[in-house]
Amino acid sequence: MALSYDSLQAVIQSKYLPKLYDNIFREDRYLTRRLVEKAKEFTGREIVVPLEYAKSANVEFTRKMDTFVLGTVDPFTAGVSSPRMLTGHLTIPYEEELMMNSAQAIDNILTAKIKNLQSSIEYTVGTNLYSRTANGDSGANAHKWYNLSDVCSSSSTFEGIAVADMASWAANVIDADGSSYSDDPSVEDNLLDPNSDVYIIKLIQQALALGKHRGGDKVIVCPQYIYNLIESILDPRKQGSKMSEKAGKYGFELIHINGVPVMPDDDMVAQQTGDTDGYIYVLNLDYLYMYFNKNAKFKAGKWLEPTNQNSKTMKVHTYGNMCVSNRSAQTVITDIRSPKSYINSNVY
Repeated sequence: MALSYDSLQAVIQSKYLPKLYDNIFREDRYLTRRLVEKAKEFTGREIVVPLEYAKSANVEFTRKMDTFVLGTVDPFTAGVSSPRMLTGHLTIPYEEELMMNSAQAIDNILTAKIKNLQSSIEYTVGTNLYSRTANGDSGANAHKWYNLSDVCSSSSTFEGIAVADMASWAANVIDADGSSYSDDPSVEDNLLDPNSDVYIIKLIQQALALGKHRGGDKVIVCPQYIYNLIESILDPRKQGSKMSEKAGKYGFELIHINGVPVMPDDDMVAQQTGDTDGYIYVLNLDYLYMYFNKNAKFKAGKWLEPTNQNSKTMKVHTYGNMCVSNRSAQTVITDIRSPKSYINSNVY
């Protein structure tokens, strides 16, 4: 039977792309799993995020018959972000089309192609998420989704708001290699020594304290090397149970510090320039969101046939961005030892 590309498009959109969305953000990574779980939708030309920038002036103790004065200031403003397009594609050479002559053959080929598309998008999204290059509203990377360096910054304008205009718009940055520390964070012994200023647990506890005023749903993200250092310190033989119940309900056995789950992500390491500029993020997920346009949320396009190839190609579009509603709830620790050779960088 001849392959119907209209029917094939419908099958891909209804059967395969929903699974792609469910798995796309590293189903084995706690952070992206949580971001997808709480993702929001938008339909306009811009993403508008309500920002709470002050305490309400209308909370006070009153006496009988006191006059309660209504406030004239609403402690909210709006951050405005531009959505950006993420595009992948599926290609079927004519030779494969001739092979797709049964439902089983179609399923076998499409399953392999969707799996490859998933891993390719995972790689693109993961490397962008931890990129050290800003993806702001202008410049060469303005077409990319915001990354954690955009979110966890103590300077610059983000979502149309300058740090100088709103105190809560500056994230917390701890430079472990700064002059305030007497020990070298590039030496593993110092990271493991409780008496050291750069003892890895002390640094993370400091980061947690900086964002404590906001409470919320926190997660610590670090390279695998750092995760293993923490794990060796929090040995269950010394600390009792080390697993996080919150992460456990999502199927992850993560260690935790002060009740906050710690997750490793090798995509971070690929963005380092050397072995001593590792990052640790302490993120508050109550103020961090993924936004997707509901009309382009892994949407299958039309099949196109290039004039110079014996194939047909379909584009898969995703339109959205990562946004933050409070940067002061986010913290990053910089310049920590994290050898790049600790992971296999040759795996795509």
